Amino acid sequence: MIEGWQGLVSEGNGRAYSVLTDAVINYDLTISQNYARVETLMDIDNFIDYQILQMFTVNYDWPQNNMKCWKSREPGAKWRWIAFDGDAAYSGVNFDMFAHTLDSTSTALGKQLGTQFFRQLIKNKTFKNSFFQRLDEVLQNELNYDDTQLITERINKQLDPHIVYQSNRFGKPTDEATWEVTTSYINRFLAQRGCNMMRNAKRYFDNSIVKNYCFNENNTDVDVQVFPNPTDGYFTMGIDSQIEFSGVLTVHSIQGKKVYEKSVEIFYGINGFKLDLSEHTAGIYFVNISGGTQRFSHKIIVH
Repeated sequence: MIEGWQGLVSEGNGRAYSVLTDAVINYDLTISQNYARVETLMDIDNFIDYQILQMFTVNYDWPQNNMKCWKSREPGAKWRWIAFDGDAAYSGVNFDMFAHTLDSTSTALGKQLGTQFFRQLIKNKTFKNSFFQRLDEVLQNELNYDDTQLITERINKQLDPHIVYQSNRFGKPTDEATWEVTTSYINRFLAQRGCNMMRNAKRYFDNSIVKNYCFNENNTDVDVQVFPNPTDGYFTMGIDSQIEFSGVLTVHSIQGKKVYEKSVEIFYGINGFKLDLSEHTAGIYFVNISGGTQRFSHKIIVH
């Protein structure tokens, strides 16, 4: 077993992995016989599934970190990859993981090596076709929102009763509002990610092999939600941010009167804020966050 693209041996020895890296990195894989040799050394289907999972979930901490692969000692066995440590995933639904995974400009050794396998293999027409055929297949089946939504709802129901205890003991999530925002964003992430992933792919690959799932052309650094909406006065504002900034959260009536103000720190990832307008007159209000160059506004209806 190997940990890290540099070839750190955790079990066995690294001789076979050195043969694999040499075959992938030091040969022109657009030449069919060179690619055919790689196919004898690594499980291409497993590697494609591994790449798709990491890219779909937007695992920021990969591929520069968190890589493990293994191979049996049995004759003819091939290298296979293990997905693990996904705590940095499911945030940034618009994030371009193709740019992240195809990056050849990083000066960090881990990132250079971590992207090298995919950058080399995707040059081969057979691999590229297999990758996008498989991506199309899993987006319509295993990663289809109709299925993933049911799974997340089942998990949320199991975890909901324990969130207060978890928060009080460990501080993660910081509070119930953050938990509600997180689960809401994960659901929306799962609903939109396939579209956005394909839209990003079109920047680098021919349209003939990239299916069109896209229904949302927006690509912003900050994603804002307010729920429930309409509300009886109690609601949560959620912010999924790819940047950090200090700001002010305000609520104004439709007449322009300020009814609420609070200084806030927006951190990278998911932020949640619980608000109470139950003592105010029913009607339309606007929840605003401003800070530096960032300005966001969301309409909410109070019954």
